[in-house]
Amino acid sequence: MVASPTIRRLGGEEAPLIVDGLQSREADRRRESRSQTVTETRTSFRRVLDAAQAPSRVEKVLETGEQPIDEIRDAIQLRIAEAVSDDDPKDCHFFSMDALSVIRGMVRELMSKGWVPSIRHSIYDRFGTPLYPLNEIGESEPLAEGGRFIALTRMPRGFIASSFRKPRTPGYVAELANTKQLKFGPEVADTGYIAVAMCNVADKDSVTLESIPKKDGNNWDTPQTIPNINYECPPLEGIKQYGTGLFEGMSVERNQEGEVAVFRLRDHWERMNKGGLKLGMPEIPFELFEKMVQDVIQANWEYIPECGKGRMYLRPNWFDHGGALRVKNSGRFALTISAIPIASAEGYFTKGRKKFFMAKGRARVAEGGASGTLKLDGNYATTIKLIENAEAKGMAGVIFTNSTGARVEETNASSVIFIKVEYGQGAGGEKRIKKIRIITPSLDHGTILKSNTRDAILEDARARGVVDQDPDAKIEWTVEETDVSPDQVRAWAEEARDNPDEKGFEAIAVGTAAVISAIHEIQVGSVDPESLDLSEDGDLIQITQPTANPTEEGRGAASQLIFEALAGFKSGEAQSELREIYKQTPASNANYADLGKRLGVVENYLSIVEAPKDRQRVAA
Repeated sequence: MVASPTIRRLGGEEAPLIVDGLQSREADRRRESRSQTVTETRTSFRRVLDAAQAPSRVEKVLETGEQPIDEIRDAIQLRIAEAVSDDDPKDCHFFSMDALSVIRGMVRELMSKGWVPSIRHSIYDRFGTPLYPLNEIGESEPLAEGGRFIALTRMPRGFIASSFRKPRTPGYVAELANTKQLKFGPEVADTGYIAVAMCNVADKDSVTLESIPKKDGNNWDTPQTIPNINYECPPLEGIKQYGTGLFEGMSVERNQEGEVAVFRLRDHWERMNKGGLKLGMPEIPFELFEKMVQDVIQANWEYIPECGKGRMYLRPNWFDHGGALRVKNSGRFALTISAIPIASAEGYFTKGRKKFFMAKGRARVAEGGASGTLKLDGNYATTIKLIENAEAKGMAGVIFTNSTGARVEETNASSVIFIKVEYGQGAGGEKRIKKIRIITPSLDHGTILKSNTRDAILEDARARGVVDQDPDAKIEWTVEETDVSPDQVRAWAEEARDNPDEKGFEAIAVGTAAVISAIHEIQVGSVDPESLDLSEDGDLIQITQPTANPTEEGRGAASQLIFEALAGFKSGEAQSELREIYKQTPASNANYADLGKRLGVVENYLSIVEAPKDRQRVAA
């Protein structure tokens, strides 16, 4: 891909870590025997904190040439206690590998105090590998091989790790990708690293009433990207009480040049921010969000599938993490970003021909409050049982309407786009597409999510007349955002079926996870409001495919053009082509200004993340 000054590039030069602990004085002492028993190395964390009040003893041990092993161990413990005390403002402390067995015996206690230990393999290794506690020494031993030093990382205040999650190996993910077995599910959700941040608006914890320390008076504490963890949460956590939380889904893909690109990063941030503000949550600084995205991608670099074999799905979660009982926010908010390898396309819905159930009269969200415009956690909970019932009947998903059944809205996991096609003859007499009319439900009612994928498709279709230069190949594209009834969908399908040489009709589900998934049949029906049982008591709408060969995934000719355009924007190839067209177009051309505007829009679709300097991970 041609380099562009407009496409945002993240994570270029990385400075090496300044590792004071590597030169610490205990590193010169003889290495502790790894045969020491758990009993010998297990020391009360409280005793260590108490002992920290006697620095003179630490100096004595460190200045003595040969000391018994227990005294050297005590010296290491005391340094750890001093490092993790609340008085020390540092977010990361470093220790030589001599401290390995001591820190292993303190992993859980360190975590309970808000610190996560990891083993680093070079001065460019910013994320480390898990340092498991003593009872998992068999798992952690291979990770210690080649370790240069140990890092203790302070978690954002108010976010407590409880244990490490055992990650899938990059090799396991690569094998699934190479054999086309990647899906959209939790089976590969345990990648190596997670990004975490906390915003403490409150001055006191709502449960303990203790004061909340703030770094430099800032509500946002330092974000951290660490080995994947389980974390503690209070029994009355706000997200569990009142659903104060949102999520996003972001696509990360490699292109043919090996670059890794995030699609519409700023747009995802804006949507999450707008949703959070409507829930009374604080604003997320863009620079913080962008840095977390960059770090979690670089940390999980080996999990990103090769070009065309899959992609990385980022799942930011933004939620009330503090305790709540009354209907109000706790003032303690957590932002986490997980990274999950998934299939390139057709990874969400079932492969092959897809039949959807249209739940006529069953709204996805409550009407009148504009909650449908937000990616709220709670918006999806009430659809789960209905989706399960539809899948039991062989349906790929559910298309919801408004509460009266007069308007088609969206599926359980994507936007819906209908495509009317008109055919004509090309210069050589062959049948070709002359017009593509994109029709998608209006966002005006506040019940449909503003999808970034949907937006990109509509923007591209509106600009097609500017970009397409060859009059013999030119297709007339039009876009309509309007109310669509189930009866209209049936009529469009019948019109195409009755006039196959002149008309075509296609339907697609579009989104970050769904990409461009064809809809081949729609069974209109009703839903029992109590049992959520489905009744197939309406029309069966057959979406005919055009005479042009449909793709393996079942997309029609027009849908395939849309898919290829979207893939081009995600890889950067479309930007390169458009950039070349713009360079070759004279300024006097009537389309010149519009081409420039279009190029500016699509260049901003991508953020390129540079490869981390230290890519050598030791797989568990």
